[in-house]
Amino acid sequence: MIVIVVELIVDPSHTEEFRGRVIEHAKNSLAEPGCVRFDVAEDSEQAGRFVIWENYVDFEAVDAHRAQPYLAEFRESVDPITQHRDLSLLEMITPIDEDG
Repeated sequence: MIVIVVELIVDPSHTEEFRGRVIEHAKNSLAEPGCVRFDVAEDSEQAGRFVIWENYVDFEAVDAHRAQPYLAEFRESVDPITQHRDLSLLEMITPIDEDG
């Protein structure tokens, strides 16, 4: 399982705009066959700070995600309001199943 974690800090005056765009991006990503999970969290103490957590079945699924036109459109639409972006690409080492 591949995990992508993205921390974004957007201009606090654009948080509503960002929320709408990231929710649409999450819906698009979850429609991909290799995307297992796509969560977005907003920091309740730091205005404009968001963390995205994505799970993909393998690196091929990540490559397919990166090739999607809506990813480029999302980045293009939020880059002007983004003050900081940090992306981590990780490989999960602990198996997680329904039994915990």
